[in-house]
Amino acid sequence: MNMKLPSGTVTFLFTDIENSTRLWEQQPQEMRAAHARHNQILRNAIESNHGYVFQVIGDAFCAAFRTAGDAARAAVKGQFDLNAEQWASAPIKVRMGIHTGEAEIEMASGSYNGYIALSRVQRLMSAGCGGQVLISFAAQKLVCNNLPQGVSLKDMGTRRLKNLSHPEHIFQLEISGLPCNFPDIKLPHARDTVMNTIRLLIADDHTMFREGLRALFTALPDIEVVGEAANGAAAVTQAATLQPDVVLMDIHMPDLNGIEATRQILATQPGMGIIMVTMLEDDASVFAAMRAGARGYVLKGAHHDEILQAIRAVATGQAVFGPAIATRMMNFFQGLNNPTSQSGNAAQTFPQLTEREREVLVLIAQGISNKEIAEKLVISMKTVSNHITNIFSKLQVADRAQAIIRARDAGLG
Repeated sequence: MNMKLPSGTVTFLFTDIENSTRLWEQQPQEMRAAHARHNQILRNAIESNHGYVFQVIGDAFCAAFRTAGDAARAAVKGQFDLNAEQWASAPIKVRMGIHTGEAEIEMASGSYNGYIALSRVQRLMSAGCGGQVLISFAAQKLVCNNLPQGVSLKDMGTRRLKNLSHPEHIFQLEISGLPCNFPDIKLPHARDTVMNTIRLLIADDHTMFREGLRALFTALPDIEVVGEAANGAAAVTQAATLQPDVVLMDIHMPDLNGIEATRQILATQPGMGIIMVTMLEDDASVFAAMRAGARGYVLKGAHHDEILQAIRAVATGQAVFGPAIATRMMNFFQGLNNPTSQSGNAAQTFPQLTEREREVLVLIAQGISNKEIAEKLVISMKTVSNHITNIFSKLQVADRAQAIIRARDAGLG
């Protein structure tokens, strides 16, 4: 991870070449040289103004700055240098967007986790024309008294941008010596302004956790909390009655755990998106959730942006398990291809158990009685009972039936 990248309040500068697809199709040879020169110009403009290029997608640059003033100066330098370049037959015109918002570095990927800020700057940039620099209200407030010489702000009014729920008050950087008259800001088609609200059911036995999430989602126009459930049985009932798009489902709840509730819900409503929520990042819960049909898995300590991203992704049919969980799943399934015993697989799946407890769990999953386990392992019945008590406690299950379900969900037995 790049430790230099700013975090917290970040100003983003996104850029994109206008009509690049057409230019590549019509003048591929010229575009190779032009694109390479474009990359040099923008990278130099960004880095010479204390910015960091954290992602390049095709001809689009994504850069982060600690101050809005640095971002504005980078945009001005970039446009000046692009305009001064003697392009052959492929003139390069770049549209730019600047926005300041909250974003944190994602440890696993080394990139940014800040759905709201990143979405807004991307849509702002996309609404502009080649040669134009659009800046959000939040960013202009920080830069209005610190503009580069010969640069002013033009108020473009409040506009609704594609796929954004809140209108944006937009400004344009007018740069002396460069074109300032551009076509009107690109507005979304009427169908794009319709906000599809995600109906959400929160199932968790902790009242404060439910109330905290409800308060978070109340401020978002694209998410509506349609119900709350304090246990698995209530979640099943409310899912059938309220028909939510997404269910945030706690794994460990009284009466009926979240995994069994998920099975029951999806048995009658297979299209419903269910995201498992838990305090523990254990492999057994992940695999059990997957087998039950869950499409997401987040930790209770996750950042709000991560939870929002998971909800929005699952609502569109995607699956969200996160990089750490993906790595664990890969390791587990790779282990299944090795010529190891089921007890070995159990060691990967239930690391909290001792070797003997894992052996007992495998036998329990095979339906073997306590007496048969004692004979097979050459131990006393009391020792078997002690092992089983420890297994129940460590796996957080109430009885033998639940232990068998956990074990078989993990591929044992």
